[in-house]
Amino acid sequence: MHWATVELTKNSSSAAFTVVDWSPKSNYSNSCSTQVIGVSYILSWSMNVTMCENWTVYADPINRPGFQYSYWWDVATLSNDAREATVVQEAETVKNASPIWNLLYDFA
Repeated sequence: MHWATVELTKNSSSAAFTVVDWSPKSNYSNSCSTQVIGVSYILSWSMNVTMCENWTVYADPINRPGFQYSYWWDVATLSNDAREATVVQEAETVKNASPIWNLLYDFA
């Protein structure tokens, strides 16, 4: 996976609610590592490539309750490990009411 988006929006049929917690909470861009790639036949050649994972997160529970948009991307395309791109939201509502979200996602 090279990029992924996850978007939560309040459904129009949802009861009123307030988001009280969400994750991920902030932009994240300090997960870099150096990978060595190379070719060897009669002669060998290699180079170091820096790979960084990044999250861009938008959550504004005061002005846009029930909305969160997260975008994850990998700067290099050398990653073959499993990746998790998730969103967690916790909401408060009146007793016996149901908060309902629409979930949209895409990845490549």
